[in-house]
Amino acid sequence: MAVLPPSVSADNGSVQVELAPYIWLAGIDGDVTVDGRSASFDQSFSDLVHKLDAGAMGLGSIRYKRLVVFGQFDYIELSSDADLTADIRPDPLPIGIEMDGEVDTTIATVGLGWHFDIFEKHELDLLLGARRLGLDVKLKHQGDSVSETQNITDAIVILSPTFHLSDKWLFKPILSYGIGGDSDTTYELQPQMHYRLSPSLTLGVAYRRLHYETSSGQKNTVSYKEFDGDISGMLIGVAWRFGAG
Repeated sequence: MAVLPPSVSADNGSVQVELAPYIWLAGIDGDVTVDGRSASFDQSFSDLVHKLDAGAMGLGSIRYKRLVVFGQFDYIELSSDADLTADIRPDPLPIGIEMDGEVDTTIATVGLGWHFDIFEKHELDLLLGARRLGLDVKLKHQGDSVSETQNITDAIVILSPTFHLSDKWLFKPILSYGIGGDSDTTYELQPQMHYRLSPSLTLGVAYRRLHYETSSGQKNTVSYKEFDGDISGMLIGVAWRFGAG
């Protein structure tokens, strides 16, 4: 969830700390290649509700004057059916079968940046940071299985404006884009709407889409690894602020 706007002038000496636990009904839509096999995941909203096995999610931020420190962590265990779409070596599994897929996903993001006042009472946070994606994929069919772990780290730039629509309603999109690292392309889109319950508490709902295109190894060999797809879904949470003067 997005950070709350400051309740005091950003230039005074107050330190503001925010914690925001949330629930992200996330699923994978795309192609994953492991151990010479390529599987396609395509999950609907109903799939996400009953195939999210476990998860731990939240973010925090610290703001001192105009300096902003940001951190976000997601751990998601998903089970899903996957269609085997390619097989490049002798294998007991025929192409086109449906496999049981288990995907453990870890996403850690950190950022450091600056808070700007833009026009009227609206605001902008601009940060540089890093995001690490960990994918632990296991594909199973009638006792046969393959597994693979991929860890992808990228430098990112984060752009997060805050638009005060009224005394109670805030619109705060979060945009991030990879500027170097392990992936070929990565970006995040996260439009959010927030309702202010009190000066220190907001309720928020969002749709978060995290896109990755990454590959390694030689194509058409068992060493080739690839993830091309989205981790996305609805998100709901609350944000508390402490220490505002």
